[in-house]
Formats: sequence, structure tokens, C-alpha cells
Amino acid sequence: VALLDVAAGEQTAIDVGQVVTTGLWSGPDELTLVAAGGDVLALDVRSGEATRVGRVPEHTTAFEPLGGGRAAIGTRTGRVGLWDVAAGAEERLVSPLPGRGDAIAMRADGERVASGGENGVLRLWRAADGELLGERVTSKLGIEAVAWSPDGRRIAVADALEVGLYDADTLERVATTRRITLGTLAYGGD
Repeated sequence: VALLDVAAGEQTAIDVGQVVTTGLWSGPDELTLVAAGGDVLALDVRSGEATRVGRVPEHTTAFEPLGGGRAAIGTRTGRVGLWDVAAGAEERLVSPLPGRGDAIAMRADGERVASGGENGVLRLWRAADGELLGERVTSKLGIEAVAWSPDGRRIAVADALEVGLYDADTLERVATTRRITLGTLAYGGD
């Protein structure tokens, strides 16, 4: 794992051993890594010490921490749901999707989660209990990434060819742009 201080232009390498990650989430002083085997590791960015804090299914492809030891996850077998990381147990299955569940993003207020996968269906659900609030087919090519606007009013959805922008209340498409190659999808500050 390498940490980059953008302002100083310095990179720090932290050795966590032979860990293949399928997910990464950063907090103020800690990174949470999801290892390919299903272990969830908390990495202290100051000391470089990694601690196993729980488990998710070994086939997890999308991971979004919800706080309180809970996470929203998507798997390559098509399960999207709420997960108790510390207990290593599913709290609630939100949707058994056909195909992979590769994209998950939580709204900034922590109340809503958007998810999608190779079946091209964007799903919106409540983080507290996993209730499905809406869904819409957005792509024939499958959803590779989703991201919320900072104000929570829009959801960006990327497939192999384009990025669509959707109204978070109605799930209606409001804009589209051609896609460039990208590894992640996120809104900027402006």
C-alpha cells in the first residue's frame, strides 16, 4: 500500500504483506482494506499496523463502510446487501442480482446507497434497513461505477462507453457524456 501526500508530493509505502485488495476506503487516520480472501483490515496510516477487524464474503467486489461496523457490499455472485463486518454475517440481502454487483456508493449523509452491476440496473436503497427505494435499467453494458453528487441530488453511473447523470429522487437521466478510461468515479469539489 502506498500513501501519497499530494501537497508535499511525498509517497510512503506501508507493508501489509501479500494482500490482494478488492476494496479500499479511507478515513482521517485509517484505511480499511478488503482483502481478496474476505478479511477486512484496518490500517493505521501513522504506524503502518494492520489489524483484522472482520470478514466479508471472499467474492466481495464492492465495499462501502456505513459506520458502526457495518458495510454495504456487492459480490461477484450478484448479492448486494448490508453486512456486519465484525460478526462476518449478512444483516440483510438487498437484491440477489443476476451477475456481479461491482459498484456501490453511499450518499454523504449516510442515508442512501446506490448500487449496480453487470446487469445494468441502478438500485437505490436505504442504508439503515436495506429497503429498496427504486431501480432503473441504465445500461445494456453493465454498471462499472457509481458516485453521488456532494449535495445528494444526482448519481453518476459509468459503463464501458459513457457516464450518465441521474436524478436521485426519480432516477431519470439528466445528462450523458462519453466516457474516458477510468478506474474510479467520483465527484470533484466544484
